[in-house]
Parts: sequence; C-alpha cells; structure tokens
Amino acid sequence: MSNGKKSWLLTGCGSGFGSLLAQAVLDIGDQVAATDLRIDMLSSLKTSDPSLLFKCDMDVTDWESIDHAVQATLSHFGEIDVLVNNAGIGLGGPYEENDWPQIRKVMEVNALGTMAVTRAVLPFMREKARGRIINISSDSGLFGQPLQTAYCASKFAIEGFSESLAHELAPLGIFVSIIEPCGMYATAMPRNAIADAERRSFSHSPYRGMVEGMMKLAKAGLEQAQNPQMVIDAIMEAANLPEPPLRLPVGPEDRLHVIHARHQMPDADFIRMIREHLLPTTH
Repeated sequence: MSNGKKSWLLTGCGSGFGSLLAQAVLDIGDQVAATDLRIDMLSSLKTSDPSLLFKCDMDVTDWESIDHAVQATLSHFGEIDVLVNNAGIGLGGPYEENDWPQIRKVMEVNALGTMAVTRAVLPFMREKARGRIINISSDSGLFGQPLQTAYCASKFAIEGFSESLAHELAPLGIFVSIIEPCGMYATAMPRNAIADAERRSFSHSPYRGMVEGMMKLAKAGLEQAQNPQMVIDAIMEAANLPEPPLRLPVGPEDRLHVIHARHQMPDADFIRMIREHLLPTTH
C-alpha cells in the first residue's frame, strides 16, 4: 500500500460491475489498474487525478496477455493490494442446444480466467505477505438453475477454487472472498441475455415451453432488477474489512432466502421448490 492508497487490479472493467467498481475505487482516491479486452472499452472511466488510473488490455483466456497486464500494473503502481476477478460472460438456453465453442468460452472466461489471473498475481502478494483476492460468483454458483447449465458450472468452479485457495493463503496473510450477487441487476448482462434468447428460434425445440416460460420470468425480473451499487458496496467491504468473510451473498431478501434454504432443506425438497418456481411452461 503506497501513501495510504490501495492499488487495485480489476478485470472486465468495460461494462457492468467492473466499470462501476473501477469508478467507485477512483472516486475514493485509490489506484486502479482497469483492464478489459481493449483499452477503448474503458473510455467511460473518469478521474481528476490521472495518476490514479492505469488502463491496460487483458484477455483473461490468454496467459501472455494476463502476464503482460500484471507486470505492467506492477511497473506502474509498484504493487497490487486488491485483485478483483470480475470478468465474466453469460450463456443461457438448453444445454443440448448451446454451441460447444460457446460452452467452452464460458468456462475459459469465467472459471479458468479467474484462476489464471489469480495465479499471475499470487507470487507478488505472497512475497509481500498481504493482499485481497475477490472473486465474483453468483447464486448460480450455489444451486443449479435450468437453462443456465454452463454458466452455473463456471460459477460452481469459482466457488470451489476460491474456498480451496482461501485455506492455502490464510497462513500467508492473503484473504480470499467470494461475492455472490443473487437475482438480477440493472446491468447490460441480463438485458443482453434476454435479447440473445429472443433472437434465437426455439419453435422446433423440445425445450420450447420451458424456454418461453423462463423468458417471461426473466423479463419480469428485469423490470425489478436490483441496483448494482449493492454489489459494489460488498466488494468494497471485502477489500477493507480487517478479516473479510469467505462469502458475501448480495441481493433481495427473497433470493437470499433461497440460498439459506439450499443449506437447510433436504435435496429432494429444494429441487422440487426450484422446479416449481423456475420451470414454468407455456402451452
């Protein structure tokens, strides 16, 4: 930590949580290395002190790109106090009808990308015997959801990776936290997912009724989408608490209740509840 300012390395800052988080960190006067696939995607970030902001391109599926971004950040700020693995993409629809390259991409970006960037940053944090690693998961990483198979798989991977890593790093003074946004937030990702589903044709799909029912639920949920500031606040909390918790679920009470139910209810009862609420069909 230099002059009382934390140095943050953030992935996926071109939109959504990443863009909002980068701006929030700049607003409190900390240093931000904001990354995304292309630097031009970071043009919305503003600061009255240009020395606080370092923009760098990073492809979290490419090791050379990751290594270059991490080394460039260290050269620019001298340290990385907080790493936030935010970069992620979605994929909806019946698993059988998802293209294999899309499925692979979701796993590469969401899960392996998180693991790779963490691996690149760890040697520095270990040498300093301090640091915060904050990984963005979802309630999709806590219970399986229909028509979100690949996405859930990627988020479940983040959960297991983060919990295992937390055990390894605790004796070294490095904290790992998982932020778990629950429900739908007013960002581009859910809007884009709905638009993508509407462009696809399910007229001859055996899953048609399920898809149409879920689309109705998704559109209704989008109208009541949560303020993403809730998630930003949780990330900031994890970065600043002396001993942050491993998991910070964030969202409306009804969605948090589902997570609680997952731990309290027998599998058969929980699965029945999910199917009753998330598998409406149209006729």
